Order: sequence, then structure tokens, then C-alpha cells
Amino acid sequence: ATLTTSLRVRQRRTVGKIANRSRGYGPSAITGWRGIRRGDLRALDILNKVRDETDANRAVALCAIVATRGSTPQPAGTMLCVDQAAQITGTLGGGCVEAEVRRRAHEMLAARRSELITFDLDHDFGFDDGMICGGQMDVAVSVISPSDHADVLAAARDRLRTGQAATLPLRVRSGQGLVEYRIHLDPASELLIAG
Repeated sequence: ATLTTSLRVRQRRTVGKIANRSRGYGPSAITGWRGIRRGDLRALDILNKVRDETDANRAVALCAIVATRGSTPQPAGTMLCVDQAAQITGTLGGGCVEAEVRRRAHEMLAARRSELITFDLDHDFGFDDGMICGGQMDVAVSVISPSDHADVLAAARDRLRTGQAATLPLRVRSGQGLVEYRIHLDPASELLIAG
């Protein structure tokens, strides 16, 4: 049996870049999609990156915050993807958590396994960097191979491209067995100015 959980993501676009010093991969500049709150990249941009990688016959890890408790850097629904070169598209808020998600997603990508990762954002995690949120967050890391979910991803991408809401399923293993998270993606709003 598969446990299913649904999340809704509303997108708004703003302008800005964040700098991310991620441990183990060196400094990099990242333009980030921040799910519900803000960002340059939209869910469509992340799905396009997944499509580009799978079209090139390369697997990619799609990572999404699927649950939060207490204070966290980003809300549930925030996504990023990690390619085989450990490059990321999107952001989960930067800092220690994002660097650890990136590292672990890259390992899972090499092993071709999908899992749920739970982070306790307390004094043991991020203390050295002064980044203590105090909450907990669950991140689903779903490895997508070129043959996996091609039709589902294409349908979600096409719906977002035409301004319609889409649903993206992520299946991962957790302590409860196989879990499917359904991320409901609202299309990015557009600002129209009439003069």
C-alpha cells in the first residue's frame, strides 16, 4: 500500500539572486526558486531542467520540502533538482540544509534510490554557521530516470506552460514504506499593467 499526502504550492515571481556556499561543492551563485514565497525560478523552470536531463538520458534527483514543523527556512512545496554533476536548479533556502540535501541527493542519484530525509534544525545542525531555525523539515528526494514519469512530468510542464495548475507526484521510501507526495503547483501569476 502507498500512503499519499497532498501539498499545494502557490507561486509568485520576484527578482533577485542568492549566493550559496555549499560545503563539499565549493561556492556557487544560484538563482533560486523559493516555492510559495519568492524566487527567480518557477516550478516550470525546475521541470524544464528535469526534462533536459532526462532527454539527455541522464537521471536527476527532484527534491521537495514535503512537511515542516516549527520554524524552517522555506515552506512545504519548495523544490530543487540535483543533476549528475551535483549542480542544482532551484533552492530550499540555501545554507547548511541545502548543502546537505544536495550532497545526499547526489549520493541517492548515484545509487538510484529515493528517500525521505528529516532535518532537525536545532543547535546541532547549523550552529557553526549561526543558522538555527529550531524546527524540523522533511525533504522527499525522488530520483527520476529517463524512463520514469516522462508522461506525468510532461503533462505537469504543459499545464504550467499554459497557465493551468498541475499535480506532480513524488514517490519515496520512508519508515512507513512507500509514500507518494502529490505536489499541487499553481501557475505563476503575471502582472499586467494597463495604462
